[in-house]
Amino acid sequence: MPLLALALLSSCCQSAWALCGDEVLRAKQTAERIDQEWPVRTAGDAVSAYLQSLGQRLAPSQSVLDIGRYVTYDWPEHWLFRAVRDKSANAFSIGNGRTYVTDGVILAAENEAQVAAILAHEMGHQLAAHFCGDSDEGYAPSRMVGSLAQAMDVRKEMEADGMALAILTAAGYPASAMLDAIAKMPSNDPNSQRQRQRRIQALHNELPNYDVLPVPPSSGGFAQVKALLQRQ
Repeated sequence: MPLLALALLSSCCQSAWALCGDEVLRAKQTAERIDQEWPVRTAGDAVSAYLQSLGQRLAPSQSVLDIGRYVTYDWPEHWLFRAVRDKSANAFSIGNGRTYVTDGVILAAENEAQVAAILAHEMGHQLAAHFCGDSDEGYAPSRMVGSLAQAMDVRKEMEADGMALAILTAAGYPASAMLDAIAKMPSNDPNSQRQRQRRIQALHNELPNYDVLPVPPSSGGFAQVKALLQRQ
């Protein structure tokens, strides 16, 4: 789900691939706050390097996602993934192709396809232009991440889920991995449980539109990183 700086929730929006208005500036400012408040692993760290490699594999091309109103592009070099030293399972994106994934996501995942689904969902927020200023208005903060609000709009979560299905299958992962990944993420209050059920139902409705693919074997990188985290 998106992470929004509380002081930067509204701005004007103009279309440009998936970057809107002052999205680049806002993402930069939010990243600086995250780096100050959270134990973010560096790009050279093994966990961040694994996530970056997996994200690059998922990076969609225009030919894959040229559907409907979605703003699409072929800029895989602009995706940036970083791991956060936190054993709770969580992931959030901040715009400009930046996504943060906690160690807990990898620890909770049974296979690499489930991690790929989490990354694909966050990429879906970017591809659906959810960081445009006028899109922020639909979000209601659901929890705090440091001094930032992690926001939830179930309609946009379902939209990102739908984008994730296309991203996953294009990369050779089963679309059903998105369902498995949602089941692994925390849902501790009645509202989030209701939202989860809506997302699950929407995914069940969409899955017949995708080929049934087997879950591919997880890479050696997934096994190595998960073993590393289990020792820490």
